[in-house]
Amino acid sequence: MKKPRAKRPPLPNKYVKVCDFNPDSYLEVQSLAAHFNVRLPHRKDSDDENALSTEKKFLLKAARKYPVFAKVLACKERWKMISTYKWKLDANNRIHYTIGHHPSTWRKSCRNINAQNIPKRSALADEFRRMVIAPPGHVIMACDSSAIEAVLVGYFAQSPRYIALAKAGVHDWFNSVVHNEAIDLHLDDAALRTACQEAKHRYDKPSRETAKRVVHLSNYRGTPERMFEEYPDDFESVAHARRLQNVYLASEPGQDIVRWWRQVLTMAGPPNRSLLNPFGFRHRFFHVFNYNRRTQGWEPNGDDAKRAIAFLPQSTASAIQDVYIEALWQTPLASWCVLPVHDDLLSYVPQSEAAAAAATLQRIFTMPIPELGGLSVGAEISMSAVGGNWAPRSDSNPTGMEVWNG
Repeated sequence: MKKPRAKRPPLPNKYVKVCDFNPDSYLEVQSLAAHFNVRLPHRKDSDDENALSTEKKFLLKAARKYPVFAKVLACKERWKMISTYKWKLDANNRIHYTIGHHPSTWRKSCRNINAQNIPKRSALADEFRRMVIAPPGHVIMACDSSAIEAVLVGYFAQSPRYIALAKAGVHDWFNSVVHNEAIDLHLDDAALRTACQEAKHRYDKPSRETAKRVVHLSNYRGTPERMFEEYPDDFESVAHARRLQNVYLASEPGQDIVRWWRQVLTMAGPPNRSLLNPFGFRHRFFHVFNYNRRTQGWEPNGDDAKRAIAFLPQSTASAIQDVYIEALWQTPLASWCVLPVHDDLLSYVPQSEAAAAAATLQRIFTMPIPELGGLSVGAEISMSAVGGNWAPRSDSNPTGMEVWNG
């Protein structure tokens, strides 16, 4: 009688076959999703019924249950960083770009080298910004128009209280509302600013980021579905995003925003079909409303309605930055300015001129704008150490950027 064959021990890991996988291939990511029974929506830009969307927002949602999709996204982000931002430098280690106003809302954009879309607020972004270095004997100086789009939303909504709240810190005010410790809206400007600053330090950073998403996206008529799809780490569900949005829009400042929506869409719809910003830039719209047969009424048409709402604040913010740059061109800072990025301006300034340059930036970025009836916007200036880099200053990056307080 034969002895039973001994059971073969499992092969060690070093003999496991590893198959190639390309995270940048939507077909392979689609197959991976099918393996885990993850449902992906169909691609809107494809006529192929089997083509599924592997956009970041959908993979982030899948990553909650299957961490492998977080690794796919991390890999895609790093590869995009390498392919998109591996810029060709000139003999002086500088880049060159062409600025335009290509988005529908007329925000600034760059061609040839896309220097407008530099990553921000992530570990990978910090790594990239550490490679942007001031010349010897210079500091990097960045001047940011504080909450300019929120201020302009308040301006176009004809809401002085929203303008004051935007300058004080509308995200921090709303975060206090979410925590059932609402800041009094009837405080004077100085007291309101102090209260918002205290709220900024009282609550944790993730809750502030969530409040910021709600305020910014809601101002431009973003839906709870879009909030959750784009920022699944900030919202527990669509219902969570809807609940927060309802709280925001039901508030007194939120009601100012809702009234502004109606006014803008009425102006952008027939018979006018256009919007004119204070600087004379006209944008024409042809499909702001759809007719709903079920309700037998006209209702805002998603994308075109959102573009109409975003146009006035975003195009005006871009024009205001042009005014600032034109004014700076009459000062010694003209030869030191290197890159405008939406509401930010980056400069390389000699160390000996840093204090004077910061004072000039502060003066120009807060000057009244005649086209807006004398409205002024706040400014925040950050500065690196001499020969430092563009990433935030920290223990591991002692020469990076920090807020300049004079």
